[in-house]
Amino acid sequence: MLGELNHRLEKGLYKRGFTSSEVRRLVMAQLYVCAVSVLFALGAGWAFAWPWHFAAGALLSTFNFYHLARFVQRIVYVTDRPVAKGLVRYYGRLAVTGAVLYFLIAWAHVSVAALVAGLSTVVAILLVWGLTRIKGQKVKEA
Repeated sequence: MLGELNHRLEKGLYKRGFTSSEVRRLVMAQLYVCAVSVLFALGAGWAFAWPWHFAAGALLSTFNFYHLARFVQRIVYVTDRPVAKGLVRYYGRLAVTGAVLYFLIAWAHVSVAALVAGLSTVVAILLVWGLTRIKGQKVKEA
């Protein structure tokens, strides 16, 4: 079941422009972490607000990471597209992210610690990915 889900998700990401297998793995891992945090919030959110705040941060970071990874791949692999259009979209997402964070912190009174923990899921995914790459490398020293 999980293998089929991985295959379908990887196939869908490839269709959406994620041609690099490493980037697809990173995006898939982040999507899984986000899904688990949302499912946990659904299960435990009735008793505590913290899981919802964490899930909001994870959703926001997943949204940004997904689009940033796709933007970087388009810049690196597809050179015939105008970069200015991608930069406008990037800064537009940055402005929307800032507005959402302002709303969550100032008006919705979301726990900043939980929100930052959710936002840092991307950093944790990148750290684990980097450590597994270092461990898998076989380097001969002179």
